[in-house]
Amino acid sequence: MKGVPAIYLGQIVDKAHFRTFIYSMDGSKKLVESWDEYERHMESGLWFSTQEDAKSRIPVKPKRVRNKPVPVATEELNDDEPLIEEELIRDDDFLPKASD
Repeated sequence: MKGVPAIYLGQIVDKAHFRTFIYSMDGSKKLVESWDEYERHMESGLWFSTQEDAKSRIPVKPKRVRNKPVPVATEELNDDEPLIEEELIRDDDFLPKASD
């Protein structure tokens, strides 16, 4: 092979006479006229060598899942019982006692 070889899709091609179509994620295609132009477009991440590669890179939105409310068991409160138990403070052993 004359010229500088390159590997394109598993085949050895000549860089001097390189032309190919490249594809974007939105389905458009573009003809590149040189190996250098091809490399610039591939480095951008917006163009791909094959249509299959371009289609596989399309982000898939996850399906929206609606969560149904789950019933929670609650205890019934009696009006007679206080929510907080009150304790009477009888002696405070923490502070020293005042001497009279």
